Amino acid sequence: MWSPTPKPRYNQNCMGAMGYKQIAVSSSERKRVERTEGLQRAFLAAFAACGRVNEASRWAHISRNTHHDWLRSDPTYRPRFEKAIEANNQALEDEAIRRAVEGVRKPVMYKGKQVHVGGVAQWESEYSDTLLQMALRARMPDKYKERVDLKFDWDGDPSKLTEAQLDAILYAAERAQYGREEADRRLEARKREDQGAVIDVLPEPEVGPDGW
Repeated sequence: MWSPTPKPRYNQNCMGAMGYKQIAVSSSERKRVERTEGLQRAFLAAFAACGRVNEASRWAHISRNTHHDWLRSDPTYRPRFEKAIEANNQALEDEAIRRAVEGVRKPVMYKGKQVHVGGVAQWESEYSDTLLQMALRARMPDKYKERVDLKFDWDGDPSKLTEAQLDAILYAAERAQYGREEADRRLEARKREDQGAVIDVLPEPEVGPDGW
């Protein structure tokens, strides 16, 4: 009758002769490793949600230095941390699109108090065209990228250039030095600063006798 060939048994001396080493892991060491893995999972989950090392450290009950120690000493930790960064980037992008499309619900205020009509509190949705433009450029850069026309005659005298032409030259220089993404970011920052300056100089609306 056929019978399976028994697997060879290697004793400790034989294993040592073949180059194998027996590593004994104490229960305390196993518990330490399990605790470290649990702390890492807690920190990475918190970071994926908030995107801030200090805040994630507080939620995981660790020091931020512990996170940096893991990056240096644990080769498996860095790729997991990079995945947490990607998850947080996606969460930020989703929130930006939500604010741009669905808007942010805010109370209608008048003289520091929320307006009530018939005893019902009034709310309004505030949308962000800037966030929507940034989202479209990120998703479809070829279609919605900032287009700047640099075709104009110039004799070298800066005083003869319009503000739009000066902006176009600055944008082209920044794009050549820093790349399109950084140049677009700086262009958007300048636009926000210009919008803020316009808002600062606008006169306050006149209030009628009925308070509106």
